[in-house]
Amino acid sequence: MKRAGADMIGTCLDLNGMKTLTQELERQGMGDIPLYHPNTYDQKFVAAAGDLFEGDYIGVAFRPFEADASGSALADYFKWMNETGAEPTEAAMNDWIDADLAYQGILAAGPSFDRAKVIAATNVMTEYSADGLINPIDWSRQHESPTQDDPATHGYKQECFAMVQVRNGKFKVVGGTKKDLFFCWPNNDRSRSEPRPAKHQLRPTRPIVTSTGRIRNTVDGGTPGNRDPRAAASCISSAELADASAIRRAPTLDHK
Repeated sequence: MKRAGADMIGTCLDLNGMKTLTQELERQGMGDIPLYHPNTYDQKFVAAAGDLFEGDYIGVAFRPFEADASGSALADYFKWMNETGAEPTEAAMNDWIDADLAYQGILAAGPSFDRAKVIAATNVMTEYSADGLINPIDWSRQHESPTQDDPATHGYKQECFAMVQVRNGKFKVVGGTKKDLFFCWPNNDRSRSEPRPAKHQLRPTRPIVTSTGRIRNTVDGGTPGNRDPRAAASCISSAELADASAIRRAPTLDHK
């Protein structure tokens, strides 16, 4: 990488792997090269590392804690974290979203619900965004993994994510605008395209229930009938790396 003149590095490593890599880059005289992290959204971990990750970019699959919380469920999340004395973390946010999805499924199934009714009601939600926290999921078709040849049939309508940068040991939201902080790409194919602000596609929504749906036979995590499309966002994609590069070239997109 040093001989090739790399000016940015993207990986698919956990936060400890990123720490090891960054320390080695420092030893090799490459500590000034910014990194893209897919799994280092942990304020305590980053702060404990001093200035090791300074200037690096971190992808976030939900509305970042540092973003404007108004008009989204992020405000409710902070409220209940504070009331229960819990610490806002990435894991806690994932649990919050999962709990909200379960609640919305039960609510849509009606008072006399059972497992099958909850699954059926969930599987006709076509724009579930956890009230603006995540890229909307169409549960009527996104239980199966999209493929390289066909990213659209079972994939997101568009790929969207947010990004933060480490500045003075803290996370700072970068990219997009204060109102539309998510960056998105068309998902009809895998061709190269520039990222663009979400333009309200990720504003808070409640489940949109259609007249048709399908009942899954299981709700167990990881089974073929219940793939969670959010699980595919843990590692870097070429689109995400392009976003990181685009944001690096456009510091005026910084949130004030």
